[in-house]
Amino acid sequence: MTSFLTYTSLSRKLLFILLSSIIITLVMRPSCHAQEVNEKIVPVFIYNFTKYIEWPVNTGSEFIIGVVGNTSTEHFDKMSTANQMKGRKIIIKKIHDASEIDNCQVVYIPTSEAGKLKQYVEACKNKSILLVSCKAGLIRKGIDINLFVDEEDKGKTKFEINKGKIESQGMKISKDLLSLAYTILD
Repeated sequence: MTSFLTYTSLSRKLLFILLSSIIITLVMRPSCHAQEVNEKIVPVFIYNFTKYIEWPVNTGSEFIIGVVGNTSTEHFDKMSTANQMKGRKIIIKKIHDASEIDNCQVVYIPTSEAGKLKQYVEACKNKSILLVSCKAGLIRKGIDINLFVDEEDKGKTKFEINKGKIESQGMKISKDLLSLAYTILD
């Protein structure tokens, strides 16, 4: 009988330790996935960003926004048919390679294509092309404007601006846009 009580007591202790470990792991673990920016609102943000950025040369009657990869352009298309950019028709262009960005004023790199960031940053060097993304950390890797969800502020979408990089490419940013940015890199 003593061995049964010892076994039962030991089993309870082990069960308690196991359950405690599981509960602590679940409560203390960091969130596995940061909340992602809703893809439906990205075109609206990009459209509004472009109102507050001045490009050095106004070439042609079209304002071209490149969308990298196989991301749906449905919401970009809706935005482009309903709006113009400073009197210019907005064209949405699917991009599958960095060599296709030359005529773009803006290039959007979705999270799913972030692995190709380096080649797009290289292709934009010394060109007035605004690179926009929605993946944490990319603002320090060459993105000009990065959207993100601030989970600590009720899931609001905010943005970071790499002011120094944008200005080095010959574009000018309005102080109004800078005042709305969550983070500004010089």
